[in-house]
Amino acid sequence: MSFRTTNQTQTLGLRMSELFAVSHTGEEYIYVLNGSIVVHTEFYDLVTLGPGQSIYIDSSMGHAYLTAEGCDEAQVLGIMSSGDEELMQSLLDLYEDQKRTGTSSG
Repeated sequence: MSFRTTNQTQTLGLRMSELFAVSHTGEEYIYVLNGSIVVHTEFYDLVTLGPGQSIYIDSSMGHAYLTAEGCDEAQVLGIMSSGDEELMQSLLDLYEDQKRTGTSSG
């Protein structure tokens, strides 16, 4: 099995009311460049991360990361590894659909 690794930086400005959890094949490493985020996962307690902190998760469980209380914006680097070659496009499509319609899953 070969794994495809995708990385991207993303600026977050989401609040809890805008939360949508996603799950996908593979694993994910999240590193906070600036600001502060709260990582929500399907099976574990919330984790708050600040600049220079990171977390590694199994992406098959529902997960989402949002800006932490008192933080208007955060920039994170997410690195995802999966055997699914279409992973990045499917996640971007999901995000754009939910952003456009205002719906959430999870």
